[in-house]
Amino acid sequence: MPRRAYGLLLAMLALPSIAFAQGPEVSIGVPSPAAEFTAAFSLDDPKDVNLRPTCLQLSLPCSSGKEFGDYGWSLSAGYSFTDNVAVVGEFAGFENFWLAPHQNRDSVNHVHTLMAGPRIASRFLHVGTRDPNDLRLFVQVLGGLEVSELDSGGLAFRPGGGVDVSTRTGILVRVEIDYLTTSAHGRDMSGCRVLLGLVFGAGAK
Repeated sequence: MPRRAYGLLLAMLALPSIAFAQGPEVSIGVPSPAAEFTAAFSLDDPKDVNLRPTCLQLSLPCSSGKEFGDYGWSLSAGYSFTDNVAVVGEFAGFENFWLAPHQNRDSVNHVHTLMAGPRIASRFLHVGTRDPNDLRLFVQVLGGLEVSELDSGGLAFRPGGGVDVSTRTGILVRVEIDYLTTSAHGRDMSGCRVLLGLVFGAGAK
């Protein structure tokens, strides 16, 4: 999953170059919203505890049928001080599936994070092709707390980045990839996350 996730990030970062190659007209597009509210679905990929050698270390069954990550959600809000600098707060969670001893069905570990931090973004660029799009790139670093049903919690950091694409309705479509690292002493929930969401803006910078 991490290698595929990093590949997705590289593809997102290549979008503007591809768009620029299709048409010579590039200009400043729609204004950046002063405030934004985002609702998103996510695919989280923490370490699979039912794979070797972790399953042996934790005395768990060494049998995992997981082919995809764990499904989750994210709610966030941001305020832009300028077109390029914003502060972001996020509350997110996902269901981490794992196989406990002497169980025939997966158990669920509910994981939640509460984080905030800065975001740096480009201005929206309008690409004058046959089907024009306004888009921007961003990077951010969030810090805060991570808790789960199998851990008392600890400090966590989530660096990442992505792309926002403006639609004709004014709603932005966001694709984001980031990586969670945590200092929790119990179950390690560190891992990649791929996020797809809708951003609702208010005001303009």
